[in-house]
Amino acid sequence: MPSPVLRLLALGLFAFTGTCAVAAGEPAQPSTWGWVETLKLMPEDAALKAKLDTGAQTSSMDARNITRIKKNGERWVQYDVMVTDSTTGKELRLPFERRVERVLKFKTASGIERSPVVLMDVCLGNKVYREQFSLRDRQTLDYPVLLGRRSLEHLGSVDASKTQTLAPTCKP
Repeated sequence: MPSPVLRLLALGLFAFTGTCAVAAGEPAQPSTWGWVETLKLMPEDAALKAKLDTGAQTSSMDARNITRIKKNGERWVQYDVMVTDSTTGKELRLPFERRVERVLKFKTASGIERSPVVLMDVCLGNKVYREQFSLRDRQTLDYPVLLGRRSLEHLGSVDASKTQTLAPTCKP
């Protein structure tokens, strides 16, 4: 059990760091997120809409032209992520190359499919999170990114009555 002096010191340090964050003008992360949020791919600084889905375990990202390759004896993938240019409104392809962390097997109406899972850095609010994403063609779906429970456990709770609670503010 820590001494009362140590407890007071820890509380003072906590209060001081909280004050510094507010003084710097940085908005606090929400304790409850909306069911739809905007995130940014980092360090590319590309914004995408994400559905926060408590019914899915693994997060998923819309990826096109997925090509499996070998690099230094490891499994890697090359793929494109489609983003909308904020000034022209045109859809652009951002090329990516990532090491495959694992392969996700899932059931579909047409049978069993496999999807590579990669690590990507995404900004939500004012924090960057390194998360696993299953790469799939999601162009027929409303949201290019789905954040599943594995990602949500780092964020907090989801309120189905809210959307867009805090714009991503991370700098590349």
